[in-house]
Amino acid sequence: MTTSAGSWVAPGNRAIWVPAGTVHAHRAYGELELHLFGLPAASNPLGLDTPTVLSVAPLLRELIVAYTGAAAEPTQLRLHHALILLADRTPVTTVAHRCGWSSASAFIDAFRRTFGHTPGAHPGWDGA
Repeated sequence: MTTSAGSWVAPGNRAIWVPAGTVHAHRAYGELELHLFGLPAASNPLGLDTPTVLSVAPLLRELIVAYTGAAAEPTQLRLHHALILLADRTPVTTVAHRCGWSSASAFIDAFRRTFGHTPGAHPGWDGA
């Protein structure tokens, strides 16, 4: 991570604290999972005013991974968008493609696993 004041490098068992308002850039090399999250600008629970590399305890690491990397979250966002399109009477195949599924059947399967029924049987949607 780089700012006008310097550069910081963090291996997998470290994190970089970047205070609110700090103009910065980050770059990652190789295959990795990068977990980013922000806090409200007024919050500074560590009391640090400069970027700092921090040690991350195993429990904190797992909490960060769970908070930032839940695999279901993009699937949930796509389904939320799908519900909006279905409410506007958008055809199921169009909804599937607009929301990023490779096929209508893949979308219908994900929808059924999440809601317990197909998009056509969704309350308020008559499939017309």
